[in-house]
Amino acid sequence: MKTPVNNPRSRGILAPAVTAALLLVAAGAATAATRPVNEQGRMPADGQVTIENVAGSVKVVAWDQAEIRVTGTLGEDVKELEFSAGARSVVRVVYPERRGMHFNGLRHKDKGKDNDAQDGPSIRDDAGADLTISVPRGCRLEVEVVSADVDVTGVTNEVSVTAVSGKVGVRGACSRLEVESVSGDVEVDGAGRQTEVTTVSGNLQVRCDDADLQVETVTGDAKVDCASLRSLEAATVNGTITMSGRPAAGAQIEAESVNGNLTLVVPGDVSAAFEVSTFNGGIENAFGQKAERTDKHVPGQELTFTNGKGEADVSLNTLNGKIVILKK
Repeated sequence: MKTPVNNPRSRGILAPAVTAALLLVAAGAATAATRPVNEQGRMPADGQVTIENVAGSVKVVAWDQAEIRVTGTLGEDVKELEFSAGARSVVRVVYPERRGMHFNGLRHKDKGKDNDAQDGPSIRDDAGADLTISVPRGCRLEVEVVSADVDVTGVTNEVSVTAVSGKVGVRGACSRLEVESVSGDVEVDGAGRQTEVTTVSGNLQVRCDDADLQVETVTGDAKVDCASLRSLEAATVNGTITMSGRPAAGAQIEAESVNGNLTLVVPGDVSAAFEVSTFNGGIENAFGQKAERTDKHVPGQELTFTNGKGEADVSLNTLNGKIVILKK
């Protein structure tokens, strides 16, 4: 006599099989939604590499080989990957040419909110491309993304990164570094001997040994920690700027803020001439000299002094903000 299918014993036998089947279906769906990438080709050790992606992530790792390799996955919203090796290597993630789906002028869905739902479908972060790209250490690198996170390690030549909302991380000293971000945070560890970092609302942090630096934010906060500063230009509208390092002989250190505080931390034996002023804010000076009112009718202060031989020039200015000079 056959056991009825609604018998408890029958359900106990069928349940594991049903669960296994569902897992297989789910695994198949996940596999279908993503496609693996494995491309490789020869290129000169000092060649040019251009990378473009919209959503997902881009990880660039330098190696000591005269070739480029791309691995990772393409999400369901990706049409294809364009890849070419050689003196001008290109890695470009291509999305369907529909309104709101192409790289230039992309209408991107950021953090679950459609920026412009009437302009067509958006690309979800989990449906983009996650790529790891190995490049020659001495190549020139250019990366452009929208909301994809970018991580670059070990490239010693020129590096340029442009992002909208993705986070940007660059590690290792290079000859020249340029980073532009709108709302994503930027972290640089090593920097280039010439470095420019600009954000709108994202925060930025730069750590380095020896560099000419330019940092600028609108509402984001900026932190600079450099062992030796050959020059520094720092500016913000509504953020705060914190700077730490030893100005080299002949260095020009300039920082200004519209509505934010400035903090400078330098060695006690620094050789520099200081010019400090505020329109509406106080000045605190760990070297002991006191600031004076600029005018009895306005709350601004100014401070001018020289420490050591005055071999570097330091200029700090705020419109509405406090300035603090500390010793380390």
